[in-house]
Amino acid sequence: MQQSSATDVAVEPGEPASVRRRLAGLPAWLTRLAQIGVLPSDSEELRLRKAVLVLSSTLMASLAFISMVDHIGETSHRVRLT
Repeated sequence: MQQSSATDVAVEPGEPASVRRRLAGLPAWLTRLAQIGVLPSDSEELRLRKAVLVLSSTLMASLAFISMVDHIGETSHRVRLT
């Protein structure tokens, strides 16, 4: 894996420039997360679709966890009041 000179985005050899531009604005850890499951043989569109799927799934799982913690906190608060 190489580092591009314009940004600190990790780039696989042969990766299309447009995917690099789309990921350039993200923090490095989020870029690495978005590239989970991406293969060197994937087309540009497939790489982007996989990145969107991984990032949206991560967001939904995080929000579900936060909602669950919030619900458990409200439930325990109600139990103490009654």
